[in-house]
Amino acid sequence: MNSDLPLVLHPVSEVPMLCHVVRAAQELEHSKVVIVASPQSGAAVQQVLEGAFPSLGHDIVLQEKPTGFRDAVMAGLQSLPDSTADLLVIPGNLPLLTSQALAEVAQQGQRTAIEKCKGLTQLCAPSDEPSGIFWAAAAFLRERIRDLPNGMSDSLDAEGLVDGQCERCCASDPSATMAVHTRQEVVDAETVLRRRHIREHQAQGVTFRDPENTFISAGVDIGRDSVIGIGVQLYGNTSIGRCVRIDGPTVIINSTVGSGCRIGAFSHLEQATMAENSGVGPFARLRVGAVVESAAYVGNFCEVKAAHVGAGTNVCHLSYLGDAEVGENVNIGAGTITCNYNGIAKNRTTIGSNAFIGSSSTLVAPVEVGEGALVAAGSVITSNVPINALALGRARQTTKEDRADATREKLRELHIQKQAEQ
Repeated sequence: MNSDLPLVLHPVSEVPMLCHVVRAAQELEHSKVVIVASPQSGAAVQQVLEGAFPSLGHDIVLQEKPTGFRDAVMAGLQSLPDSTADLLVIPGNLPLLTSQALAEVAQQGQRTAIEKCKGLTQLCAPSDEPSGIFWAAAAFLRERIRDLPNGMSDSLDAEGLVDGQCERCCASDPSATMAVHTRQEVVDAETVLRRRHIREHQAQGVTFRDPENTFISAGVDIGRDSVIGIGVQLYGNTSIGRCVRIDGPTVIINSTVGSGCRIGAFSHLEQATMAENSGVGPFARLRVGAVVESAAYVGNFCEVKAAHVGAGTNVCHLSYLGDAEVGENVNIGAGTITCNYNGIAKNRTTIGSNAFIGSSSTLVAPVEVGEGALVAAGSVITSNVPINALALGRARQTTKEDRADATREKLRELHIQKQAEQ
Protein backbone atom coordinates (compact mmCIF):
# COMPACT_ATOMS: atom_id res chain seq x y z
CA MET A 1 0.00 0.00 0.00
CA ASN A 2 3.11 2.20 0.40
CA SER A 3 1.71 4.06 3.40
CA ASP A 4 2.46 4.85 7.04
CA LEU A 5 -1.11 3.79 7.86
CA PRO A 6 -1.53 0.08 8.76
CA LEU A 7 -3.06 -1.87 5.88
CA VAL A 8 -6.23 -2.87 7.71
CA LEU A 9 -6.94 0.75 8.71
CA HIS A 10 -7.07 2.05 5.16
CA PRO A 11 -10.62 3.26 4.49
CA VAL A 12 -12.87 1.58 1.98
CA SER A 13 -16.02 3.60 1.38
CA GLU A 14 -14.98 5.87 4.29
CA VAL A 15 -14.73 2.99 6.76
CA PRO A 16 -11.44 1.30 7.77
CA MET A 17 -11.19 -2.19 6.32
CA LEU A 18 -10.91 -3.75 9.76
CA CYS A 19 -14.22 -2.18 10.80
CA HIS A 20 -15.97 -3.83 7.86
CA VAL A 21 -14.60 -7.18 9.04
CA VAL A 22 -15.48 -6.61 12.70
CA ARG A 23 -19.00 -5.52 11.80
CA ALA A 24 -19.56 -8.70 9.75
CA ALA A 25 -18.26 -10.82 12.65
CA GLN A 26 -20.39 -8.96 15.19
CA GLU A 27 -23.54 -9.80 13.29
CA LEU A 28 -23.03 -13.50 13.97
CA GLU A 29 -25.01 -14.67 16.98
CA HIS A 30 -23.04 -15.21 20.22
CA SER A 31 -19.77 -14.09 18.66
CA LYS A 32 -16.79 -12.80 20.64
CA VAL A 33 -14.33 -10.77 18.58
CA VAL A 34 -10.59 -10.90 19.22
CA ILE A 35 -8.33 -8.65 17.16
CA VAL A 36 -4.64 -9.45 16.76
CA ALA A 37 -2.39 -6.49 15.96
CA SER A 38 1.31 -5.77 15.83
CA PRO A 39 2.92 -3.62 18.54
CA GLN A 40 3.38 -0.87 15.95
CA SER A 41 -0.28 -0.75 14.96
CA GLY A 42 -1.94 -1.78 18.22
CA ALA A 43 -2.63 1.72 19.55
CA ALA A 44 -4.02 2.94 16.22
CA VAL A 45 -6.20 -0.16 15.87
CA GLN A 46 -7.58 0.30 19.39
CA GLN A 47 -8.38 3.96 18.79
CA VAL A 48 -10.23 3.21 15.55
CA LEU A 49 -12.23 0.35 17.04
CA GLU A 50 -13.20 2.31 20.15
CA GLY A 51 -14.48 5.10 17.94
CA ALA A 52 -16.41 2.80 15.61
CA PHE A 53 -17.69 0.31 18.22
CA PRO A 54 -17.79 2.05 21.62
CA SER A 55 -19.82 -0.77 23.18
CA LEU A 56 -18.11 -3.68 21.46
CA GLY A 57 -16.07 -4.89 24.42
CA HIS A 58 -13.49 -6.32 22.05
CA ASP A 59 -10.14 -7.82 22.98
CA ILE A 60 -7.01 -6.56 21.24
CA VAL A 61 -4.07 -8.92 21.44
CA LEU A 62 -0.58 -7.80 20.48
CA GLN A 63 1.50 -10.16 18.40
CA GLU A 64 4.86 -9.37 19.98
CA LYS A 65 6.87 -10.53 16.99
CA PRO A 66 4.76 -10.13 13.84
CA THR A 67 6.56 -12.86 11.92
CA GLY A 68 3.61 -14.41 10.14
CA PHE A 69 -0.04 -15.28 9.99
CA ARG A 70 0.40 -18.52 11.90
CA ASP A 71 1.88 -16.72 14.90
CA ALA A 72 -0.94 -14.16 14.74
CA VAL A 73 -3.48 -16.97 15.06
CA MET A 74 -1.51 -18.45 17.96
CA ALA A 75 -1.54 -15.07 19.72
CA GLY A 76 -5.29 -14.92 19.33
CA LEU A 77 -5.66 -18.42 20.75
CA GLN A 78 -3.66 -17.47 23.83
CA SER A 79 -6.35 -14.90 24.68
CA LEU A 80 -8.92 -17.72 24.72
CA PRO A 81 -7.13 -20.29 26.92
CA ASP A 82 -10.22 -22.06 28.19
CA SER A 83 -12.49 -21.67 25.19
CA THR A 84 -13.98 -24.80 23.66
CA ALA A 85 -16.13 -22.85 21.21
CA ASP A 86 -15.84 -22.99 17.46
CA LEU A 87 -13.51 -20.41 15.96
CA LEU A 88 -13.50 -18.35 12.81
CA VAL A 89 -10.12 -17.02 11.73
CA ILE A 90 -10.48 -13.97 9.49
CA PRO A 91 -7.85 -11.72 7.86
CA GLY A 92 -8.44 -8.02 8.49
CA ASN A 93 -8.19 -6.85 4.87
CA LEU A 94 -11.50 -8.22 3.56
CA PRO A 95 -13.72 -5.10 3.42
CA LEU A 96 -16.40 -6.85 1.34
CA LEU A 97 -16.89 -9.63 3.85
CA THR A 98 -20.49 -10.24 4.95
CA SER A 99 -21.99 -11.98 7.92
CA GLN A 100 -23.74 -14.27 5.43
CA ALA A 101 -20.39 -15.52 4.11
CA LEU A 102 -19.16 -16.15 7.66
CA ALA A 103 -22.38 -17.97 8.52
CA GLU A 104 -21.96 -20.17 5.44
CA VAL A 105 -18.48 -21.34 6.39
CA ALA A 106 -19.49 -21.82 10.03
CA GLN A 107 -22.54 -23.90 9.12
CA GLN A 108 -20.56 -25.95 6.62
CA GLY A 109 -17.84 -26.48 9.21
CA GLN A 110 -20.27 -27.75 11.81
CA ARG A 111 -21.85 -30.14 9.31
CA THR A 112 -18.45 -31.36 8.14
CA ALA A 113 -17.27 -32.00 11.70
CA ILE A 114 -20.28 -34.22 12.31
CA GLU A 115 -20.64 -35.93 8.95
CA LYS A 116 -17.00 -36.28 7.83
CA CYS A 117 -15.10 -35.86 11.10
CA LYS A 118 -13.00 -33.12 9.56
CA GLY A 119 -11.79 -30.43 11.91
CA LEU A 120 -11.37 -27.54 9.44
CA THR A 121 -13.48 -25.80 6.84
CA GLN A 122 -12.02 -23.07 4.66
CA LEU A 123 -13.98 -20.43 2.77
CA CYS A 124 -12.89 -20.11 -0.83
CA ALA A 125 -13.67 -17.87 -3.75
CA PRO A 126 -15.54 -19.35 -6.74
CA SER A 127 -12.13 -19.73 -8.40
CA ASP A 128 -11.29 -22.13 -5.53
CA GLU A 129 -8.65 -19.72 -4.28
CA PRO A 130 -8.39 -19.79 -0.47
CA SER A 131 -9.63 -16.63 1.25
CA GLY A 132 -7.72 -17.07 4.50
CA ILE A 133 -11.02 -17.50 6.37
CA PHE A 134 -11.50 -20.82 8.07
CA TRP A 135 -13.63 -22.46 10.74
CA ALA A 136 -12.16 -24.79 13.35
CA ALA A 137 -12.77 -26.18 16.79
CA ALA A 138 -10.47 -24.45 19.27
CA ALA A 139 -8.86 -27.66 20.55
CA PHE A 140 -8.23 -28.97 17.05
CA LEU A 141 -6.68 -25.68 15.95
CA ARG A 142 -4.39 -25.49 18.98
CA GLU A 143 -3.16 -28.99 18.30
CA ARG A 144 -2.50 -28.56 14.60
CA ILE A 145 -1.51 -24.96 13.96
CA ARG A 146 2.05 -25.44 15.21
CA ASP A 147 2.56 -27.91 12.35
CA LEU A 148 2.19 -25.15 9.78
CA PRO A 149 5.37 -23.38 8.61
CA ASN A 150 5.23 -19.70 9.50
CA GLY A 151 5.30 -17.04 6.79
CA MET A 152 4.64 -13.39 6.14
CA SER A 153 1.54 -14.00 4.04
CA ASP A 154 -1.56 -12.16 5.24
CA SER A 155 -3.50 -15.43 5.14
CA LEU A 156 -2.89 -19.13 5.21
CA ASP A 157 -4.20 -22.13 3.37
CA ALA A 158 -5.91 -24.18 6.02
CA GLU A 159 -5.29 -27.37 4.06
CA GLY A 160 -1.67 -27.02 5.09
CA LEU A 161 -2.62 -27.58 8.70
CA VAL A 162 -3.37 -31.25 8.28
CA ASP A 163 -3.69 -33.44 5.19
CA GLY A 164 -7.16 -34.68 4.43
CA GLN A 165 -8.76 -32.86 7.35
CA CYS A 166 -9.85 -29.67 5.59
CA GLU A 167 -13.15 -29.17 3.81
CA ARG A 168 -13.64 -26.34 1.32
CA CYS A 169 -16.70 -24.13 1.23
CA CYS A 170 -17.41 -21.82 -1.70
CA ALA A 171 -18.83 -18.37 -0.89
CA SER A 172 -22.18 -17.67 -2.51
CA ASP A 173 -21.14 -14.04 -3.00
CA PRO A 174 -17.91 -14.01 -5.04
CA SER A 175 -16.97 -10.52 -3.83
CA ALA A 176 -17.08 -11.43 -0.14
CA THR A 177 -13.62 -13.00 -0.21
CA MET A 178 -11.86 -10.17 -2.09
CA ALA A 179 -8.69 -9.17 -0.24
CA VAL A 180 -7.29 -5.65 -0.56
CA HIS A 181 -3.56 -4.97 -0.69
CA THR A 182 -3.18 -2.02 -3.09
CA ARG A 183 -4.84 1.33 -3.69
CA GLN A 184 -6.25 0.06 -6.96
CA GLU A 185 -7.90 -2.76 -5.05
CA VAL A 186 -9.33 -0.16 -2.65
CA VAL A 187 -11.03 1.47 -5.63
CA ASP A 188 -12.28 -1.91 -6.85
CA ALA A 189 -13.68 -2.74 -3.42
CA GLU A 190 -15.37 0.65 -3.10
CA THR A 191 -17.04 0.10 -6.46
CA VAL A 192 -18.49 -3.19 -5.25
CA LEU A 193 -19.65 -1.67 -1.95
CA ARG A 194 -21.24 1.29 -3.70
CA ARG A 195 -23.18 -1.01 -6.00
CA ARG A 196 -24.30 -3.09 -3.04
CA HIS A 197 -25.57 -0.05 -1.15
CA ILE A 198 -27.36 1.32 -4.18
CA ARG A 199 -29.07 -2.02 -4.90
CA GLU A 200 -30.23 -2.14 -1.27
CA HIS A 201 -31.70 1.35 -1.52
CA GLN A 202 -33.31 0.59 -4.88
CA ALA A 203 -35.02 -2.39 -3.30
CA GLN A 204 -36.40 0.02 -0.68
CA GLY A 205 -37.93 2.30 -3.33
CA VAL A 206 -35.18 4.85 -4.03
CA THR A 207 -34.49 6.02 -7.60
CA PHE A 208 -30.92 6.64 -8.79
CA ARG A 209 -30.63 8.53 -12.09
CA ASP A 210 -27.12 7.20 -12.71
CA PRO A 211 -25.93 4.59 -10.19
CA GLU A 212 -22.44 4.40 -11.69
CA ASN A 213 -21.90 8.11 -11.04
CA THR A 214 -23.28 8.20 -7.51
CA PHE A 215 -21.23 7.81 -4.32
CA ILE A 216 -22.99 6.61 -1.20
CA SER A 217 -21.44 5.63 2.13
CA ALA A 218 -22.49 2.63 4.16
CA GLY A 219 -24.06 4.78 6.91
CA VAL A 220 -26.43 6.70 4.61
CA ASP A 221 -30.17 6.22 5.02
CA ILE A 222 -32.65 7.20 2.27
CA GLY A 223 -36.44 7.11 2.39
CA ARG A 224 -38.55 5.61 -0.35
CA ASP A 225 -39.68 7.55 -3.42
CA SER A 226 -36.64 9.80 -3.17
CA VAL A 227 -34.75 10.58 -6.38
CA ILE A 228 -30.95 10.83 -6.39
CA GLY A 229 -29.56 12.72 -9.38
CA ILE A 230 -26.41 12.27 -11.44
CA GLY A 231 -23.15 12.89 -9.59
CA VAL A 232 -24.63 13.06 -6.08
CA GLN A 233 -22.22 12.18 -3.24
CA LEU A 234 -23.65 11.14 0.13
CA TYR A 235 -21.15 10.73 2.95
CA GLY A 236 -21.05 9.66 6.59
CA ASN A 237 -24.25 9.26 8.59
CA THR A 238 -26.41 11.31 6.26
CA SER A 239 -30.16 10.74 6.55
CA ILE A 240 -32.49 11.51 3.64
CA GLY A 241 -36.25 11.42 4.17
CA ARG A 242 -39.01 10.27 1.85
CA CYS A 243 -39.91 11.91 -1.46
CA VAL A 244 -36.72 13.99 -1.54
CA ARG A 245 -35.24 15.17 -4.83
CA ILE A 246 -31.49 15.80 -5.00
CA ASP A 247 -30.09 17.11 -8.27
CA GLY A 248 -26.45 16.49 -8.97
CA PRO A 249 -23.71 17.14 -8.71
CA THR A 250 -24.32 17.76 -5.02
CA VAL A 251 -22.30 16.80 -1.92
CA ILE A 252 -23.98 16.00 1.41
CA ILE A 253 -21.90 15.11 4.48
CA ASN A 254 -23.29 13.96 7.84
CA SER A 255 -26.51 15.92 7.32
CA THR A 256 -30.22 15.38 7.84
CA VAL A 257 -32.67 16.11 5.01
CA GLY A 258 -36.36 15.86 5.86
CA SER A 259 -39.08 14.36 3.70
CA GLY A 260 -40.27 16.37 0.71
CA CYS A 261 -37.13 18.50 0.47
CA ARG A 262 -35.63 19.74 -2.79
CA ILE A 263 -31.89 20.26 -3.27
CA GLY A 264 -30.72 21.95 -6.44
CA ALA A 265 -27.60 21.05 -8.39
CA PHE A 266 -24.11 22.08 -7.24
CA SER A 267 -25.14 22.38 -3.60
CA HIS A 268 -22.96 21.45 -0.64
CA LEU A 269 -24.24 20.46 2.82
CA GLU A 270 -22.09 19.53 5.80
CA GLN A 271 -23.47 18.76 9.27
CA ALA A 272 -26.60 20.66 8.32
CA THR A 273 -30.30 20.04 8.88
CA MET A 274 -33.20 20.59 6.48
CA ALA A 275 -36.71 20.21 7.89
CA GLU A 276 -39.56 18.74 5.86
CA ASN A 277 -40.50 20.47 2.60
CA SER A 278 -37.63 22.95 2.70
CA GLY A 279 -35.40 23.69 -0.26
CA VAL A 280 -31.86 24.77 -1.09
CA GLY A 281 -29.96 25.53 -4.27
CA PRO A 282 -28.89 25.37 -6.90
CA PHE A 283 -25.39 26.52 -5.92
CA ALA A 284 -26.19 26.73 -2.21
CA ARG A 285 -23.93 25.93 0.71
CA LEU A 286 -25.08 24.87 4.16
CA ARG A 287 -22.12 24.74 6.50
CA VAL A 288 -21.76 23.19 9.94
CA GLY A 289 -24.65 24.07 12.22
CA ALA A 290 -27.01 25.34 9.52
CA VAL A 291 -30.70 24.58 10.16
CA VAL A 292 -33.36 25.29 7.53
CA GLU A 293 -36.88 24.87 8.89
CA SER A 294 -40.00 23.64 7.12
CA ALA A 295 -41.00 25.44 3.89
CA ALA A 296 -37.95 27.73 4.14
CA TYR A 297 -35.78 28.25 1.08
CA VAL A 298 -32.08 29.02 0.65
CA GLY A 299 -31.46 29.84 -3.00
CA ASN A 300 -28.60 30.17 -5.45
CA PHE A 301 -25.21 31.44 -4.33
CA CYS A 302 -26.24 31.61 -0.69
CA GLU A 303 -24.25 30.39 2.30
CA VAL A 304 -25.58 29.58 5.77
CA LYS A 305 -23.24 28.81 8.68
CA ALA A 306 -24.19 28.13 12.31
CA ALA A 307 -27.51 29.81 11.59
CA HIS A 308 -31.16 28.92 12.10
CA VAL A 309 -33.51 29.83 9.25
CA GLY A 310 -37.11 29.83 10.43
CA ALA A 311 -40.10 28.19 8.76
CA GLY A 312 -41.31 29.91 5.62
CA THR A 313 -38.30 32.22 5.40
CA ASN A 314 -36.76 32.98 2.00
CA VAL A 315 -33.07 33.59 1.44
CA CYS A 316 -33.23 33.57 -2.32
CA HIS A 317 -30.06 35.05 -3.82
CA LEU A 318 -26.42 35.89 -3.14
CA SER A 319 -26.64 36.12 0.64
CA TYR A 320 -24.58 35.07 3.65
CA LEU A 321 -26.09 34.20 7.03
CA GLY A 322 -23.45 33.36 9.62
CA ASP A 323 -24.05 32.95 13.35
CA ALA A 324 -27.63 34.11 12.97
CA GLU A 325 -31.11 33.39 14.30
CA VAL A 326 -33.76 34.17 11.69
CA GLY A 327 -37.44 33.88 12.58
CA GLU A 328 -40.38 32.66 10.53
CA ASN A 329 -41.63 34.16 7.25
CA VAL A 330 -38.70 36.55 6.91
CA ASN A 331 -37.60 37.90 3.54
CA ILE A 332 -33.83 38.16 3.14
CA GLY A 333 -33.16 40.29 0.05
CA ALA A 334 -30.47 39.58 -2.52
CA GLY A 335 -26.95 40.44 -1.41
CA THR A 336 -27.72 40.57 2.31
CA ILE A 337 -24.89 39.59 4.66
CA THR A 338 -24.48 39.26 8.39
CA CYS A 339 -21.08 40.64 9.44
CA ASN A 340 -20.45 38.09 12.14
CA TYR A 341 -16.66 38.39 12.61
CA ASN A 342 -14.86 41.47 13.85
CA GLY A 343 -11.37 40.05 13.56
CA ILE A 344 -11.39 38.83 17.16
CA ALA A 345 -14.61 36.95 17.83
CA LYS A 346 -17.82 35.76 16.17
CA ASN A 347 -21.03 37.67 17.01
CA ARG A 348 -24.67 36.78 16.44
CA THR A 349 -27.43 38.46 14.47
CA THR A 350 -31.08 37.97 15.42
CA ILE A 351 -33.92 38.72 13.00
CA GLY A 352 -37.49 38.44 14.26
CA SER A 353 -40.37 36.75 12.45
CA ASN A 354 -42.11 38.56 9.57
CA ALA A 355 -39.24 41.02 9.17
CA PHE A 356 -38.23 42.27 5.71
CA ILE A 357 -34.54 42.78 4.94
CA GLY A 358 -34.04 44.73 1.72
CA SER A 359 -31.45 43.82 -0.89
CA SER A 360 -27.77 44.59 -0.32
CA SER A 361 -28.25 45.12 3.39
CA THR A 362 -25.34 44.66 5.79
CA LEU A 363 -26.17 43.64 9.35
CA VAL A 364 -23.18 44.29 11.59
CA ALA A 365 -23.28 41.88 14.55
CA PRO A 366 -24.05 41.85 17.34
CA VAL A 367 -27.39 43.28 16.26
CA GLU A 368 -31.11 42.53 16.54
CA VAL A 369 -33.90 43.27 14.08
CA GLY A 370 -37.31 43.05 15.73
CA GLU A 371 -40.39 41.21 14.53
CA GLY A 372 -42.13 42.81 11.59
CA ALA A 373 -39.36 45.38 11.11
CA LEU A 374 -38.36 46.64 7.68
CA VAL A 375 -34.75 47.30 6.69
CA ALA A 376 -34.45 49.42 3.56
CA ALA A 377 -32.33 48.14 0.67
CA GLY A 378 -28.67 49.09 0.80
CA SER A 379 -28.67 49.78 4.52
CA VAL A 380 -25.79 49.20 6.90
CA ILE A 381 -27.37 48.31 10.23
CA THR A 382 -25.15 48.74 13.29
CA SER A 383 -27.81 49.32 15.96
CA ASN A 384 -30.81 47.27 17.04
CA VAL A 385 -34.04 47.79 15.08
CA PRO A 386 -37.20 47.75 17.26
CA ILE A 387 -40.31 45.71 16.52
CA ASN A 388 -42.26 46.97 13.48
CA ALA A 389 -39.74 49.78 12.85
CA LEU A 390 -38.32 51.04 9.56
CA ALA A 391 -34.52 51.29 9.43
CA LEU A 392 -32.55 53.19 6.80
CA GLY A 393 -28.79 53.11 7.14
CA ARG A 394 -27.55 54.61 3.88
CA ALA A 395 -26.34 57.98 2.55
CA ARG A 396 -29.01 60.37 1.26
CA GLN A 397 -29.27 60.39 -2.55
CA THR A 398 -28.39 63.64 -4.34
CA THR A 399 -29.75 64.23 -7.87
CA LYS A 400 -28.45 67.03 -10.12
CA GLU A 401 -30.61 67.75 -13.17
CA ASP A 402 -29.07 67.90 -16.68
CA ARG A 403 -25.57 67.20 -15.45
CA ALA A 404 -24.96 63.80 -17.12
CA ASP A 405 -23.46 65.09 -20.42
CA ALA A 406 -21.23 67.64 -18.70
CA THR A 407 -20.00 64.98 -16.30
CA ARG A 408 -19.15 62.57 -19.13
CA GLU A 409 -17.20 65.35 -20.92
CA LYS A 410 -15.26 66.10 -17.77
CA LEU A 411 -14.41 62.43 -17.36
CA ARG A 412 -13.16 62.24 -20.97
CA GLU A 413 -10.89 65.27 -20.41
CA LEU A 414 -9.43 63.72 -17.27
CA HIS A 415 -8.81 60.45 -19.11
CA ILE A 416 -7.03 62.18 -21.98
CA GLN A 417 -4.92 64.21 -19.56
CA LYS A 418 -3.88 61.05 -17.69
CA GLN A 419 -2.83 59.31 -20.91
CA ALA A 420 -0.76 62.33 -21.92
CA GLU A 421 1.06 62.30 -18.60
CA GLN A 422 2.00 58.64 -19.08
